[in-house]
Amino acid sequence: TTTGDGYTFGGNAINLSNYWQFASANNTVTANINYANAGSTSMTISPGATGNIINGNIDLALTAGGDMNTSVDEDINHNGAITGSTDIFQQGTETNTWISSATNASTFTASGGVSIASGAFQCRNANCFGNNANSVETNTTGAIQFNNVSMTVANSITFNSSTSPQLNQMPGSTTLSGTININSTGTLYTQSGGTVIGSGSWVLNANANSLGSSSATSLLDITGVVSGTGGFNVTTGELILIGNNTYSGVTTVNSGGLVAVVHVNGLGSTTGNTVVNTGGSLLFGVLSPQVIAAEPITINGDGISSSYGAIRNQGANRELPGAITLGSDSTVTNGGATTDLDLSGVVGGTGNLTLFGVAEDYDVNLAGASPNTLSGDVTFISGGGVVANKGTISTGNITIHGIDDTLVNTATNSLGDAAIVSFTGAFTPTLDLAVAATDTIGGLSSLSGIG
Repeated sequence: TTTGDGYTFGGNAINLSNYWQFASANNTVTANINYANAGSTSMTISPGATGNIINGNIDLALTAGGDMNTSVDEDINHNGAITGSTDIFQQGTETNTWISSATNASTFTASGGVSIASGAFQCRNANCFGNNANSVETNTTGAIQFNNVSMTVANSITFNSSTSPQLNQMPGSTTLSGTININSTGTLYTQSGGTVIGSGSWVLNANANSLGSSSATSLLDITGVVSGTGGFNVTTGELILIGNNTYSGVTTVNSGGLVAVVHVNGLGSTTGNTVVNTGGSLLFGVLSPQVIAAEPITINGDGISSSYGAIRNQGANRELPGAITLGSDSTVTNGGATTDLDLSGVVGGTGNLTLFGVAEDYDVNLAGASPNTLSGDVTFISGGGVVANKGTISTGNITIHGIDDTLVNTATNSLGDAAIVSFTGAFTPTLDLAVAATDTIGGLSSLSGIG
């Protein structure tokens, strides 16, 4: 037990048969620490024992395969490696952080894995958890911090902790190439300038609550396959889904959150729907395939910024064949040059819908073969092209506002009988009824051109 402050413990090695307790502050250990106990052993950092540093290696020669337990009531920096073997390497009962070496690779084996039951374990190099075969888990209130400019951690990690965040990515990038199991709802947090890349498989047995400091600089990028019965709950930060996913839970995008979909099945099984709440956005990016799986999507609001879109297409022609339900007034935006975003599923709900193309020939089309059930007003704002519909558009009012927009109705009674159709474009927006189609409307307003 250290009881005095400011000591340096040097020499070749310090051999211990039981435990080391830091009960004082600002001590430095430069020697290697060898544990040689037939059973379990421990290291304790007591309350008030701040500023302690271990620069030597810690060797776990636990001959009967006992457990190594750490109890960390103050942060401690360990700049050496952990070697040897143990049944379980466990951070136990206290609340602060064991900060691992940034440069020295640990090689210890833990047949029962690495368990972080409380406090945090700060991982600063790719081998912070020892042998890659060591499984890692958070439990109770335990957490993992990743802190390196760039590293790949290959261990499988299971998140069981109720604390938030149970994963904390500091500025920098960590690739998790092992299997990631989400068994609890403690948040996965990426700080500003932080990126977590999940290249291994992810299994969601609970909802993965993803939280970032901002949608522009905090990324959770999952390139592996996501499976399981859970879903995602994204609040600020950006979640990128690249794999051929099968998870069946709900994907919820909250205010400040952005979910980018790259694979046709990026949103998982269509048995679990997607909900975009006010201030959140669902982005179908450049690499997305043309036709997305028929995911039911509920949308609210304008997106993460004005007119960004609760749903936004970028970079390629896209078709969304799933049902889209408006929970409130909502905007769907096409930001892809000379592209079409086709909403071919049934559009329903009670809110007002704005279909917005950010420039000429950035079109958003109501292209479903079945009648929509939307009762709110619809506003088309785009830079040209055709807005077509084969069934009922909406029973509400219709506004066509754009440069040479054309609303083409190919079915009878596409418009509500009391609907007011308004033309407010800068040039000649057009209403075009098919030869065999008839329609009754409530009136025409602000005529700029009729074709």
